Amino acid sequence: MARLLTDKEVRSRQLDMMDFFHQFCHKHNIHYSLSCGSLIGAYRHKGFIPWDDDIDVYMLREEYKRLQKAFTEYKPERYVLKSLETDSDYSLPFAKLTDTQTIFIDEYSHNDHVGVNMDIFPIDYVCPSTFAEQRKFQRRLLHYLQIRRRSWKSLNTIKTIKGRLHYLLLKLVITPIPARAIAQKISKNAQKNNKKCHEYLFENVQGFIMKGYFDAADMADYTEVEFEGRKYDAMVGGDHFLRASYGDYMQLPPEEKRKTHHAGGEYWEI
Repeated sequence: MARLLTDKEVRSRQLDMMDFFHQFCHKHNIHYSLSCGSLIGAYRHKGFIPWDDDIDVYMLREEYKRLQKAFTEYKPERYVLKSLETDSDYSLPFAKLTDTQTIFIDEYSHNDHVGVNMDIFPIDYVCPSTFAEQRKFQRRLLHYLQIRRRSWKSLNTIKTIKGRLHYLLLKLVITPIPARAIAQKISKNAQKNNKKCHEYLFENVQGFIMKGYFDAADMADYTEVEFEGRKYDAMVGGDHFLRASYGDYMQLPPEEKRKTHHAGGEYWEI
């Protein structure tokens, strides 16, 4: 019988998953780094940000490809890797490692069949001269993907008439286009400068909230950081990356911004 998981149980499962992922990567000599809120949490809280509800990691695109290849040779038991390249029903431009013993239920979520999970973001090179243009294009595609993946019920959550009309018109235009096709376009655009520029990196597939790109030297090597009493890997230039991406990340945000990513969703044990 399905059972609703408590926040404490969800975090416990996330840490079990991260332990598995850390060991799997080390076994296959694959490099990764805690990132985003998880890296901020490691530096500022020695673990989860108190109001955060997920784990994020970065991988250079080549490492990301090696991870996918390694998982094709792995017989899944509890954890499964989902990505555009490994799962024909998946429609996000980044991967998720998911716990098959759980399921995430959300009124507006797409049917990706994920449970308690962690986000795995591929990192690509960017050229400063074309960065703004590339980022603008990605933002537009991500907006389309978000609307395509949401249910028609999401219209009821929009308060303004102008916002509802915008959502309705885009939803009508975009609905015939498979969400997976939009995600593949995002992934292709993210990688377009990997053979041209090698000085700067950016999380092109979802990183529109970041302030800007960071030095490739920040991910030239890796170190260990403490996270909930465990040791996980982090890019050697983690502080520089976080300041380039968030500004003064050690400063706590205003209370009204201390929100979880999955408000309204629930994790269930199945």
